[in-house]
Amino acid sequence: MSETDPEGRILFVNDEATYIWGYSREELLGQPHSLIRSDAHPPRFFERMWDRIKSGFVWQGEVQNRAKDGTPFWVHLTITPVLDAEGKPYKYIGVAFDITRQKIQAQRLKEALRQLEAQTQELPTYLQRLPWFLTDKQGTLLSASPAFLELTGYEKPELVLGQNARILRSPQTPDYVFLDLWATIGRGKPWMGFLTNRDAHGVDRLQFLAIFPVEDRYLAVLLPAQEACDALKAEWMKNYAPLETLQEYQLLLQAKEYELEELERILHQLQNRPQ
Repeated sequence: MSETDPEGRILFVNDEATYIWGYSREELLGQPHSLIRSDAHPPRFFERMWDRIKSGFVWQGEVQNRAKDGTPFWVHLTITPVLDAEGKPYKYIGVAFDITRQKIQAQRLKEALRQLEAQTQELPTYLQRLPWFLTDKQGTLLSASPAFLELTGYEKPELVLGQNARILRSPQTPDYVFLDLWATIGRGKPWMGFLTNRDAHGVDRLQFLAIFPVEDRYLAVLLPAQEACDALKAEWMKNYAPLETLQEYQLLLQAKEYELEELERILHQLQNRPQ
């Protein structure tokens, strides 16, 4: 916290301010507050700030300052004018919160998103057509394909990127499904299964989700449930149909066909259950 006179000369600073700024109290008192100003903001930025507080209004904003040793730091600053009997400011009280770490993290995320966007532009066309998304270890969405945005109803990437993947979650999916999901991928293993998600318009849809741990990220592919069933059926028939004439594989094929029928039966029940 600090206090200045109407000309911006420092009247008071607390211990926290001296610590962050790197100056002693004696070095600061009587000096213009611009002593800690950095070159990050144009002159017009401060002109508008002064116009507002001189008019008796509170000003709030994010400001980059510079410590005595030249280290830049960011604060969220609130300046409150203290008015005299005539309604004119006779001093200003500034309360600042250090947000340097948050600004650095935001910049790193922005750069990571830029790099991911550049990388995904180089993916093969067939991958671009898949509804996939990429998250960090906490589930924050870092990148997504156009097909994913179309499937989930988000018209623009900025509406979903930076959000946690839980925005897709529907109350219809039991908690134990997500507990199993996170426990599995937390061990570095892929997770696959059916679950109900909620799109941007609030519509619940049964979908197939496959998540693959990739270094410090999770790559996920999301498909409509029926499309996933059709793909599984095609894959199973491709692998096992040529072996139908071999007696030793007939039982295996029958088992797979039974699993598929059971899967489709469950899917039909889920799609037609009362809401």
